[in-house]
Amino acid sequence: MLMQPRQGWRWYFDESADRLCVALDDDMHFKTHFRRKQLCPVALQSQPFSTDDAKEYHQILEVLLAYRLLPQPLLVQCALNAVAAKRFLLPTMPKSWFFTPGAALLNVHNDLLVELQCLSGAVGQFLVLETTEQACLCMLLDDSIALSDSKSMQMFDCIKVMNDRVVGYVSTSQSFTGSQIA
Repeated sequence: MLMQPRQGWRWYFDESADRLCVALDDDMHFKTHFRRKQLCPVALQSQPFSTDDAKEYHQILEVLLAYRLLPQPLLVQCALNAVAAKRFLLPTMPKSWFFTPGAALLNVHNDLLVELQCLSGAVGQFLVLETTEQACLCMLLDDSIALSDSKSMQMFDCIKVMNDRVVGYVSTSQSFTGSQIA
């Protein structure tokens, strides 16, 4: 059974771990992937897990459940990290130079699973968190991907890219590439 948000959930920043966290109850806490340097100042203040956060959490879970690619504990981690990123990450500029352009401009929208291809040929699977007409913020769902000889991304890292870098949609019959999460 998947975790369901409760009224007592709250966001807080754990100074010793340098991570944004969610207190799920008195004894259970979830550490997100995000550190202080990645977060807007409001993320450092304790605040409730809002009804909007709960709505986002459920929407992301529904999308991920439809793909049946991730085990349940990873679904919850992915959804909580995605909500945290949508709400608290600092804005960034696109870093499209790590990725090849797609063959056609695809219709990119929030909560879509897409593929981005690195210049090396490696393909990563990402969850689109935010979109504009030109760019999208994406969170990596694979274990890792090498962007270049000296730069890589780990699961739940986020990157903004121009929409023309999206090479395809992840199909519900497709399995993850590289080292499998599931």
